[in-house]
Amino acid sequence: MDRTDIINYQEVIMQIRTTLLTLLIVMSTLSLTGCSGLNGLMIEPPKGPKGESRFTIVNGYEDDIAVKFYNVQDMTQHVYYMYVVGNREATLKNVAPGNYVLRYSKGKEWDPALKQFKFSRENFETDQKFEIEQKEYVQETAYGPQTVKQPTHMTFTIGSGSSKGTVSTQKISDEEFGK
Repeated sequence: MDRTDIINYQEVIMQIRTTLLTLLIVMSTLSLTGCSGLNGLMIEPPKGPKGESRFTIVNGYEDDIAVKFYNVQDMTQHVYYMYVVGNREATLKNVAPGNYVLRYSKGKEWDPALKQFKFSRENFETDQKFEIEQKEYVQETAYGPQTVKQPTHMTFTIGSGSSKGTVSTQKISDEEFGK
């Protein structure tokens, strides 16, 4: 081993130390901020067609929620599955046209492997359906007729107490939420 090899090893060791220090800082930041870095995270990739509409969920609970969006044409398979931190909002983009029902689970300490909360878990389903439309119309322009798409953007609050929530719900079991 010559002097050049020793210098290269020393550089590699310094890079590893820097990377470990950065990782330590990130981990300590996450432990201080809780799960806020998960807000708006898709728990699973979207299934089915994409659209141009948006759904904004305002979480009025102190606890975090995991929201599943079901197209009423097939209630056996959720189409979207998103995490929303307590007292925050998150927007689901590229929602396809259709009629949707929401199921959500709220609780403490999210377990990503099991995809459920470890403590104080409660599950709910909305009583109403949410219609997402994407209207199209033709508009005359200087370059000729252009098709214009007009997507839907819905915002609603899920929360504790009738004063906080704009969505009415009913409790469901872990089995029903897990479908």
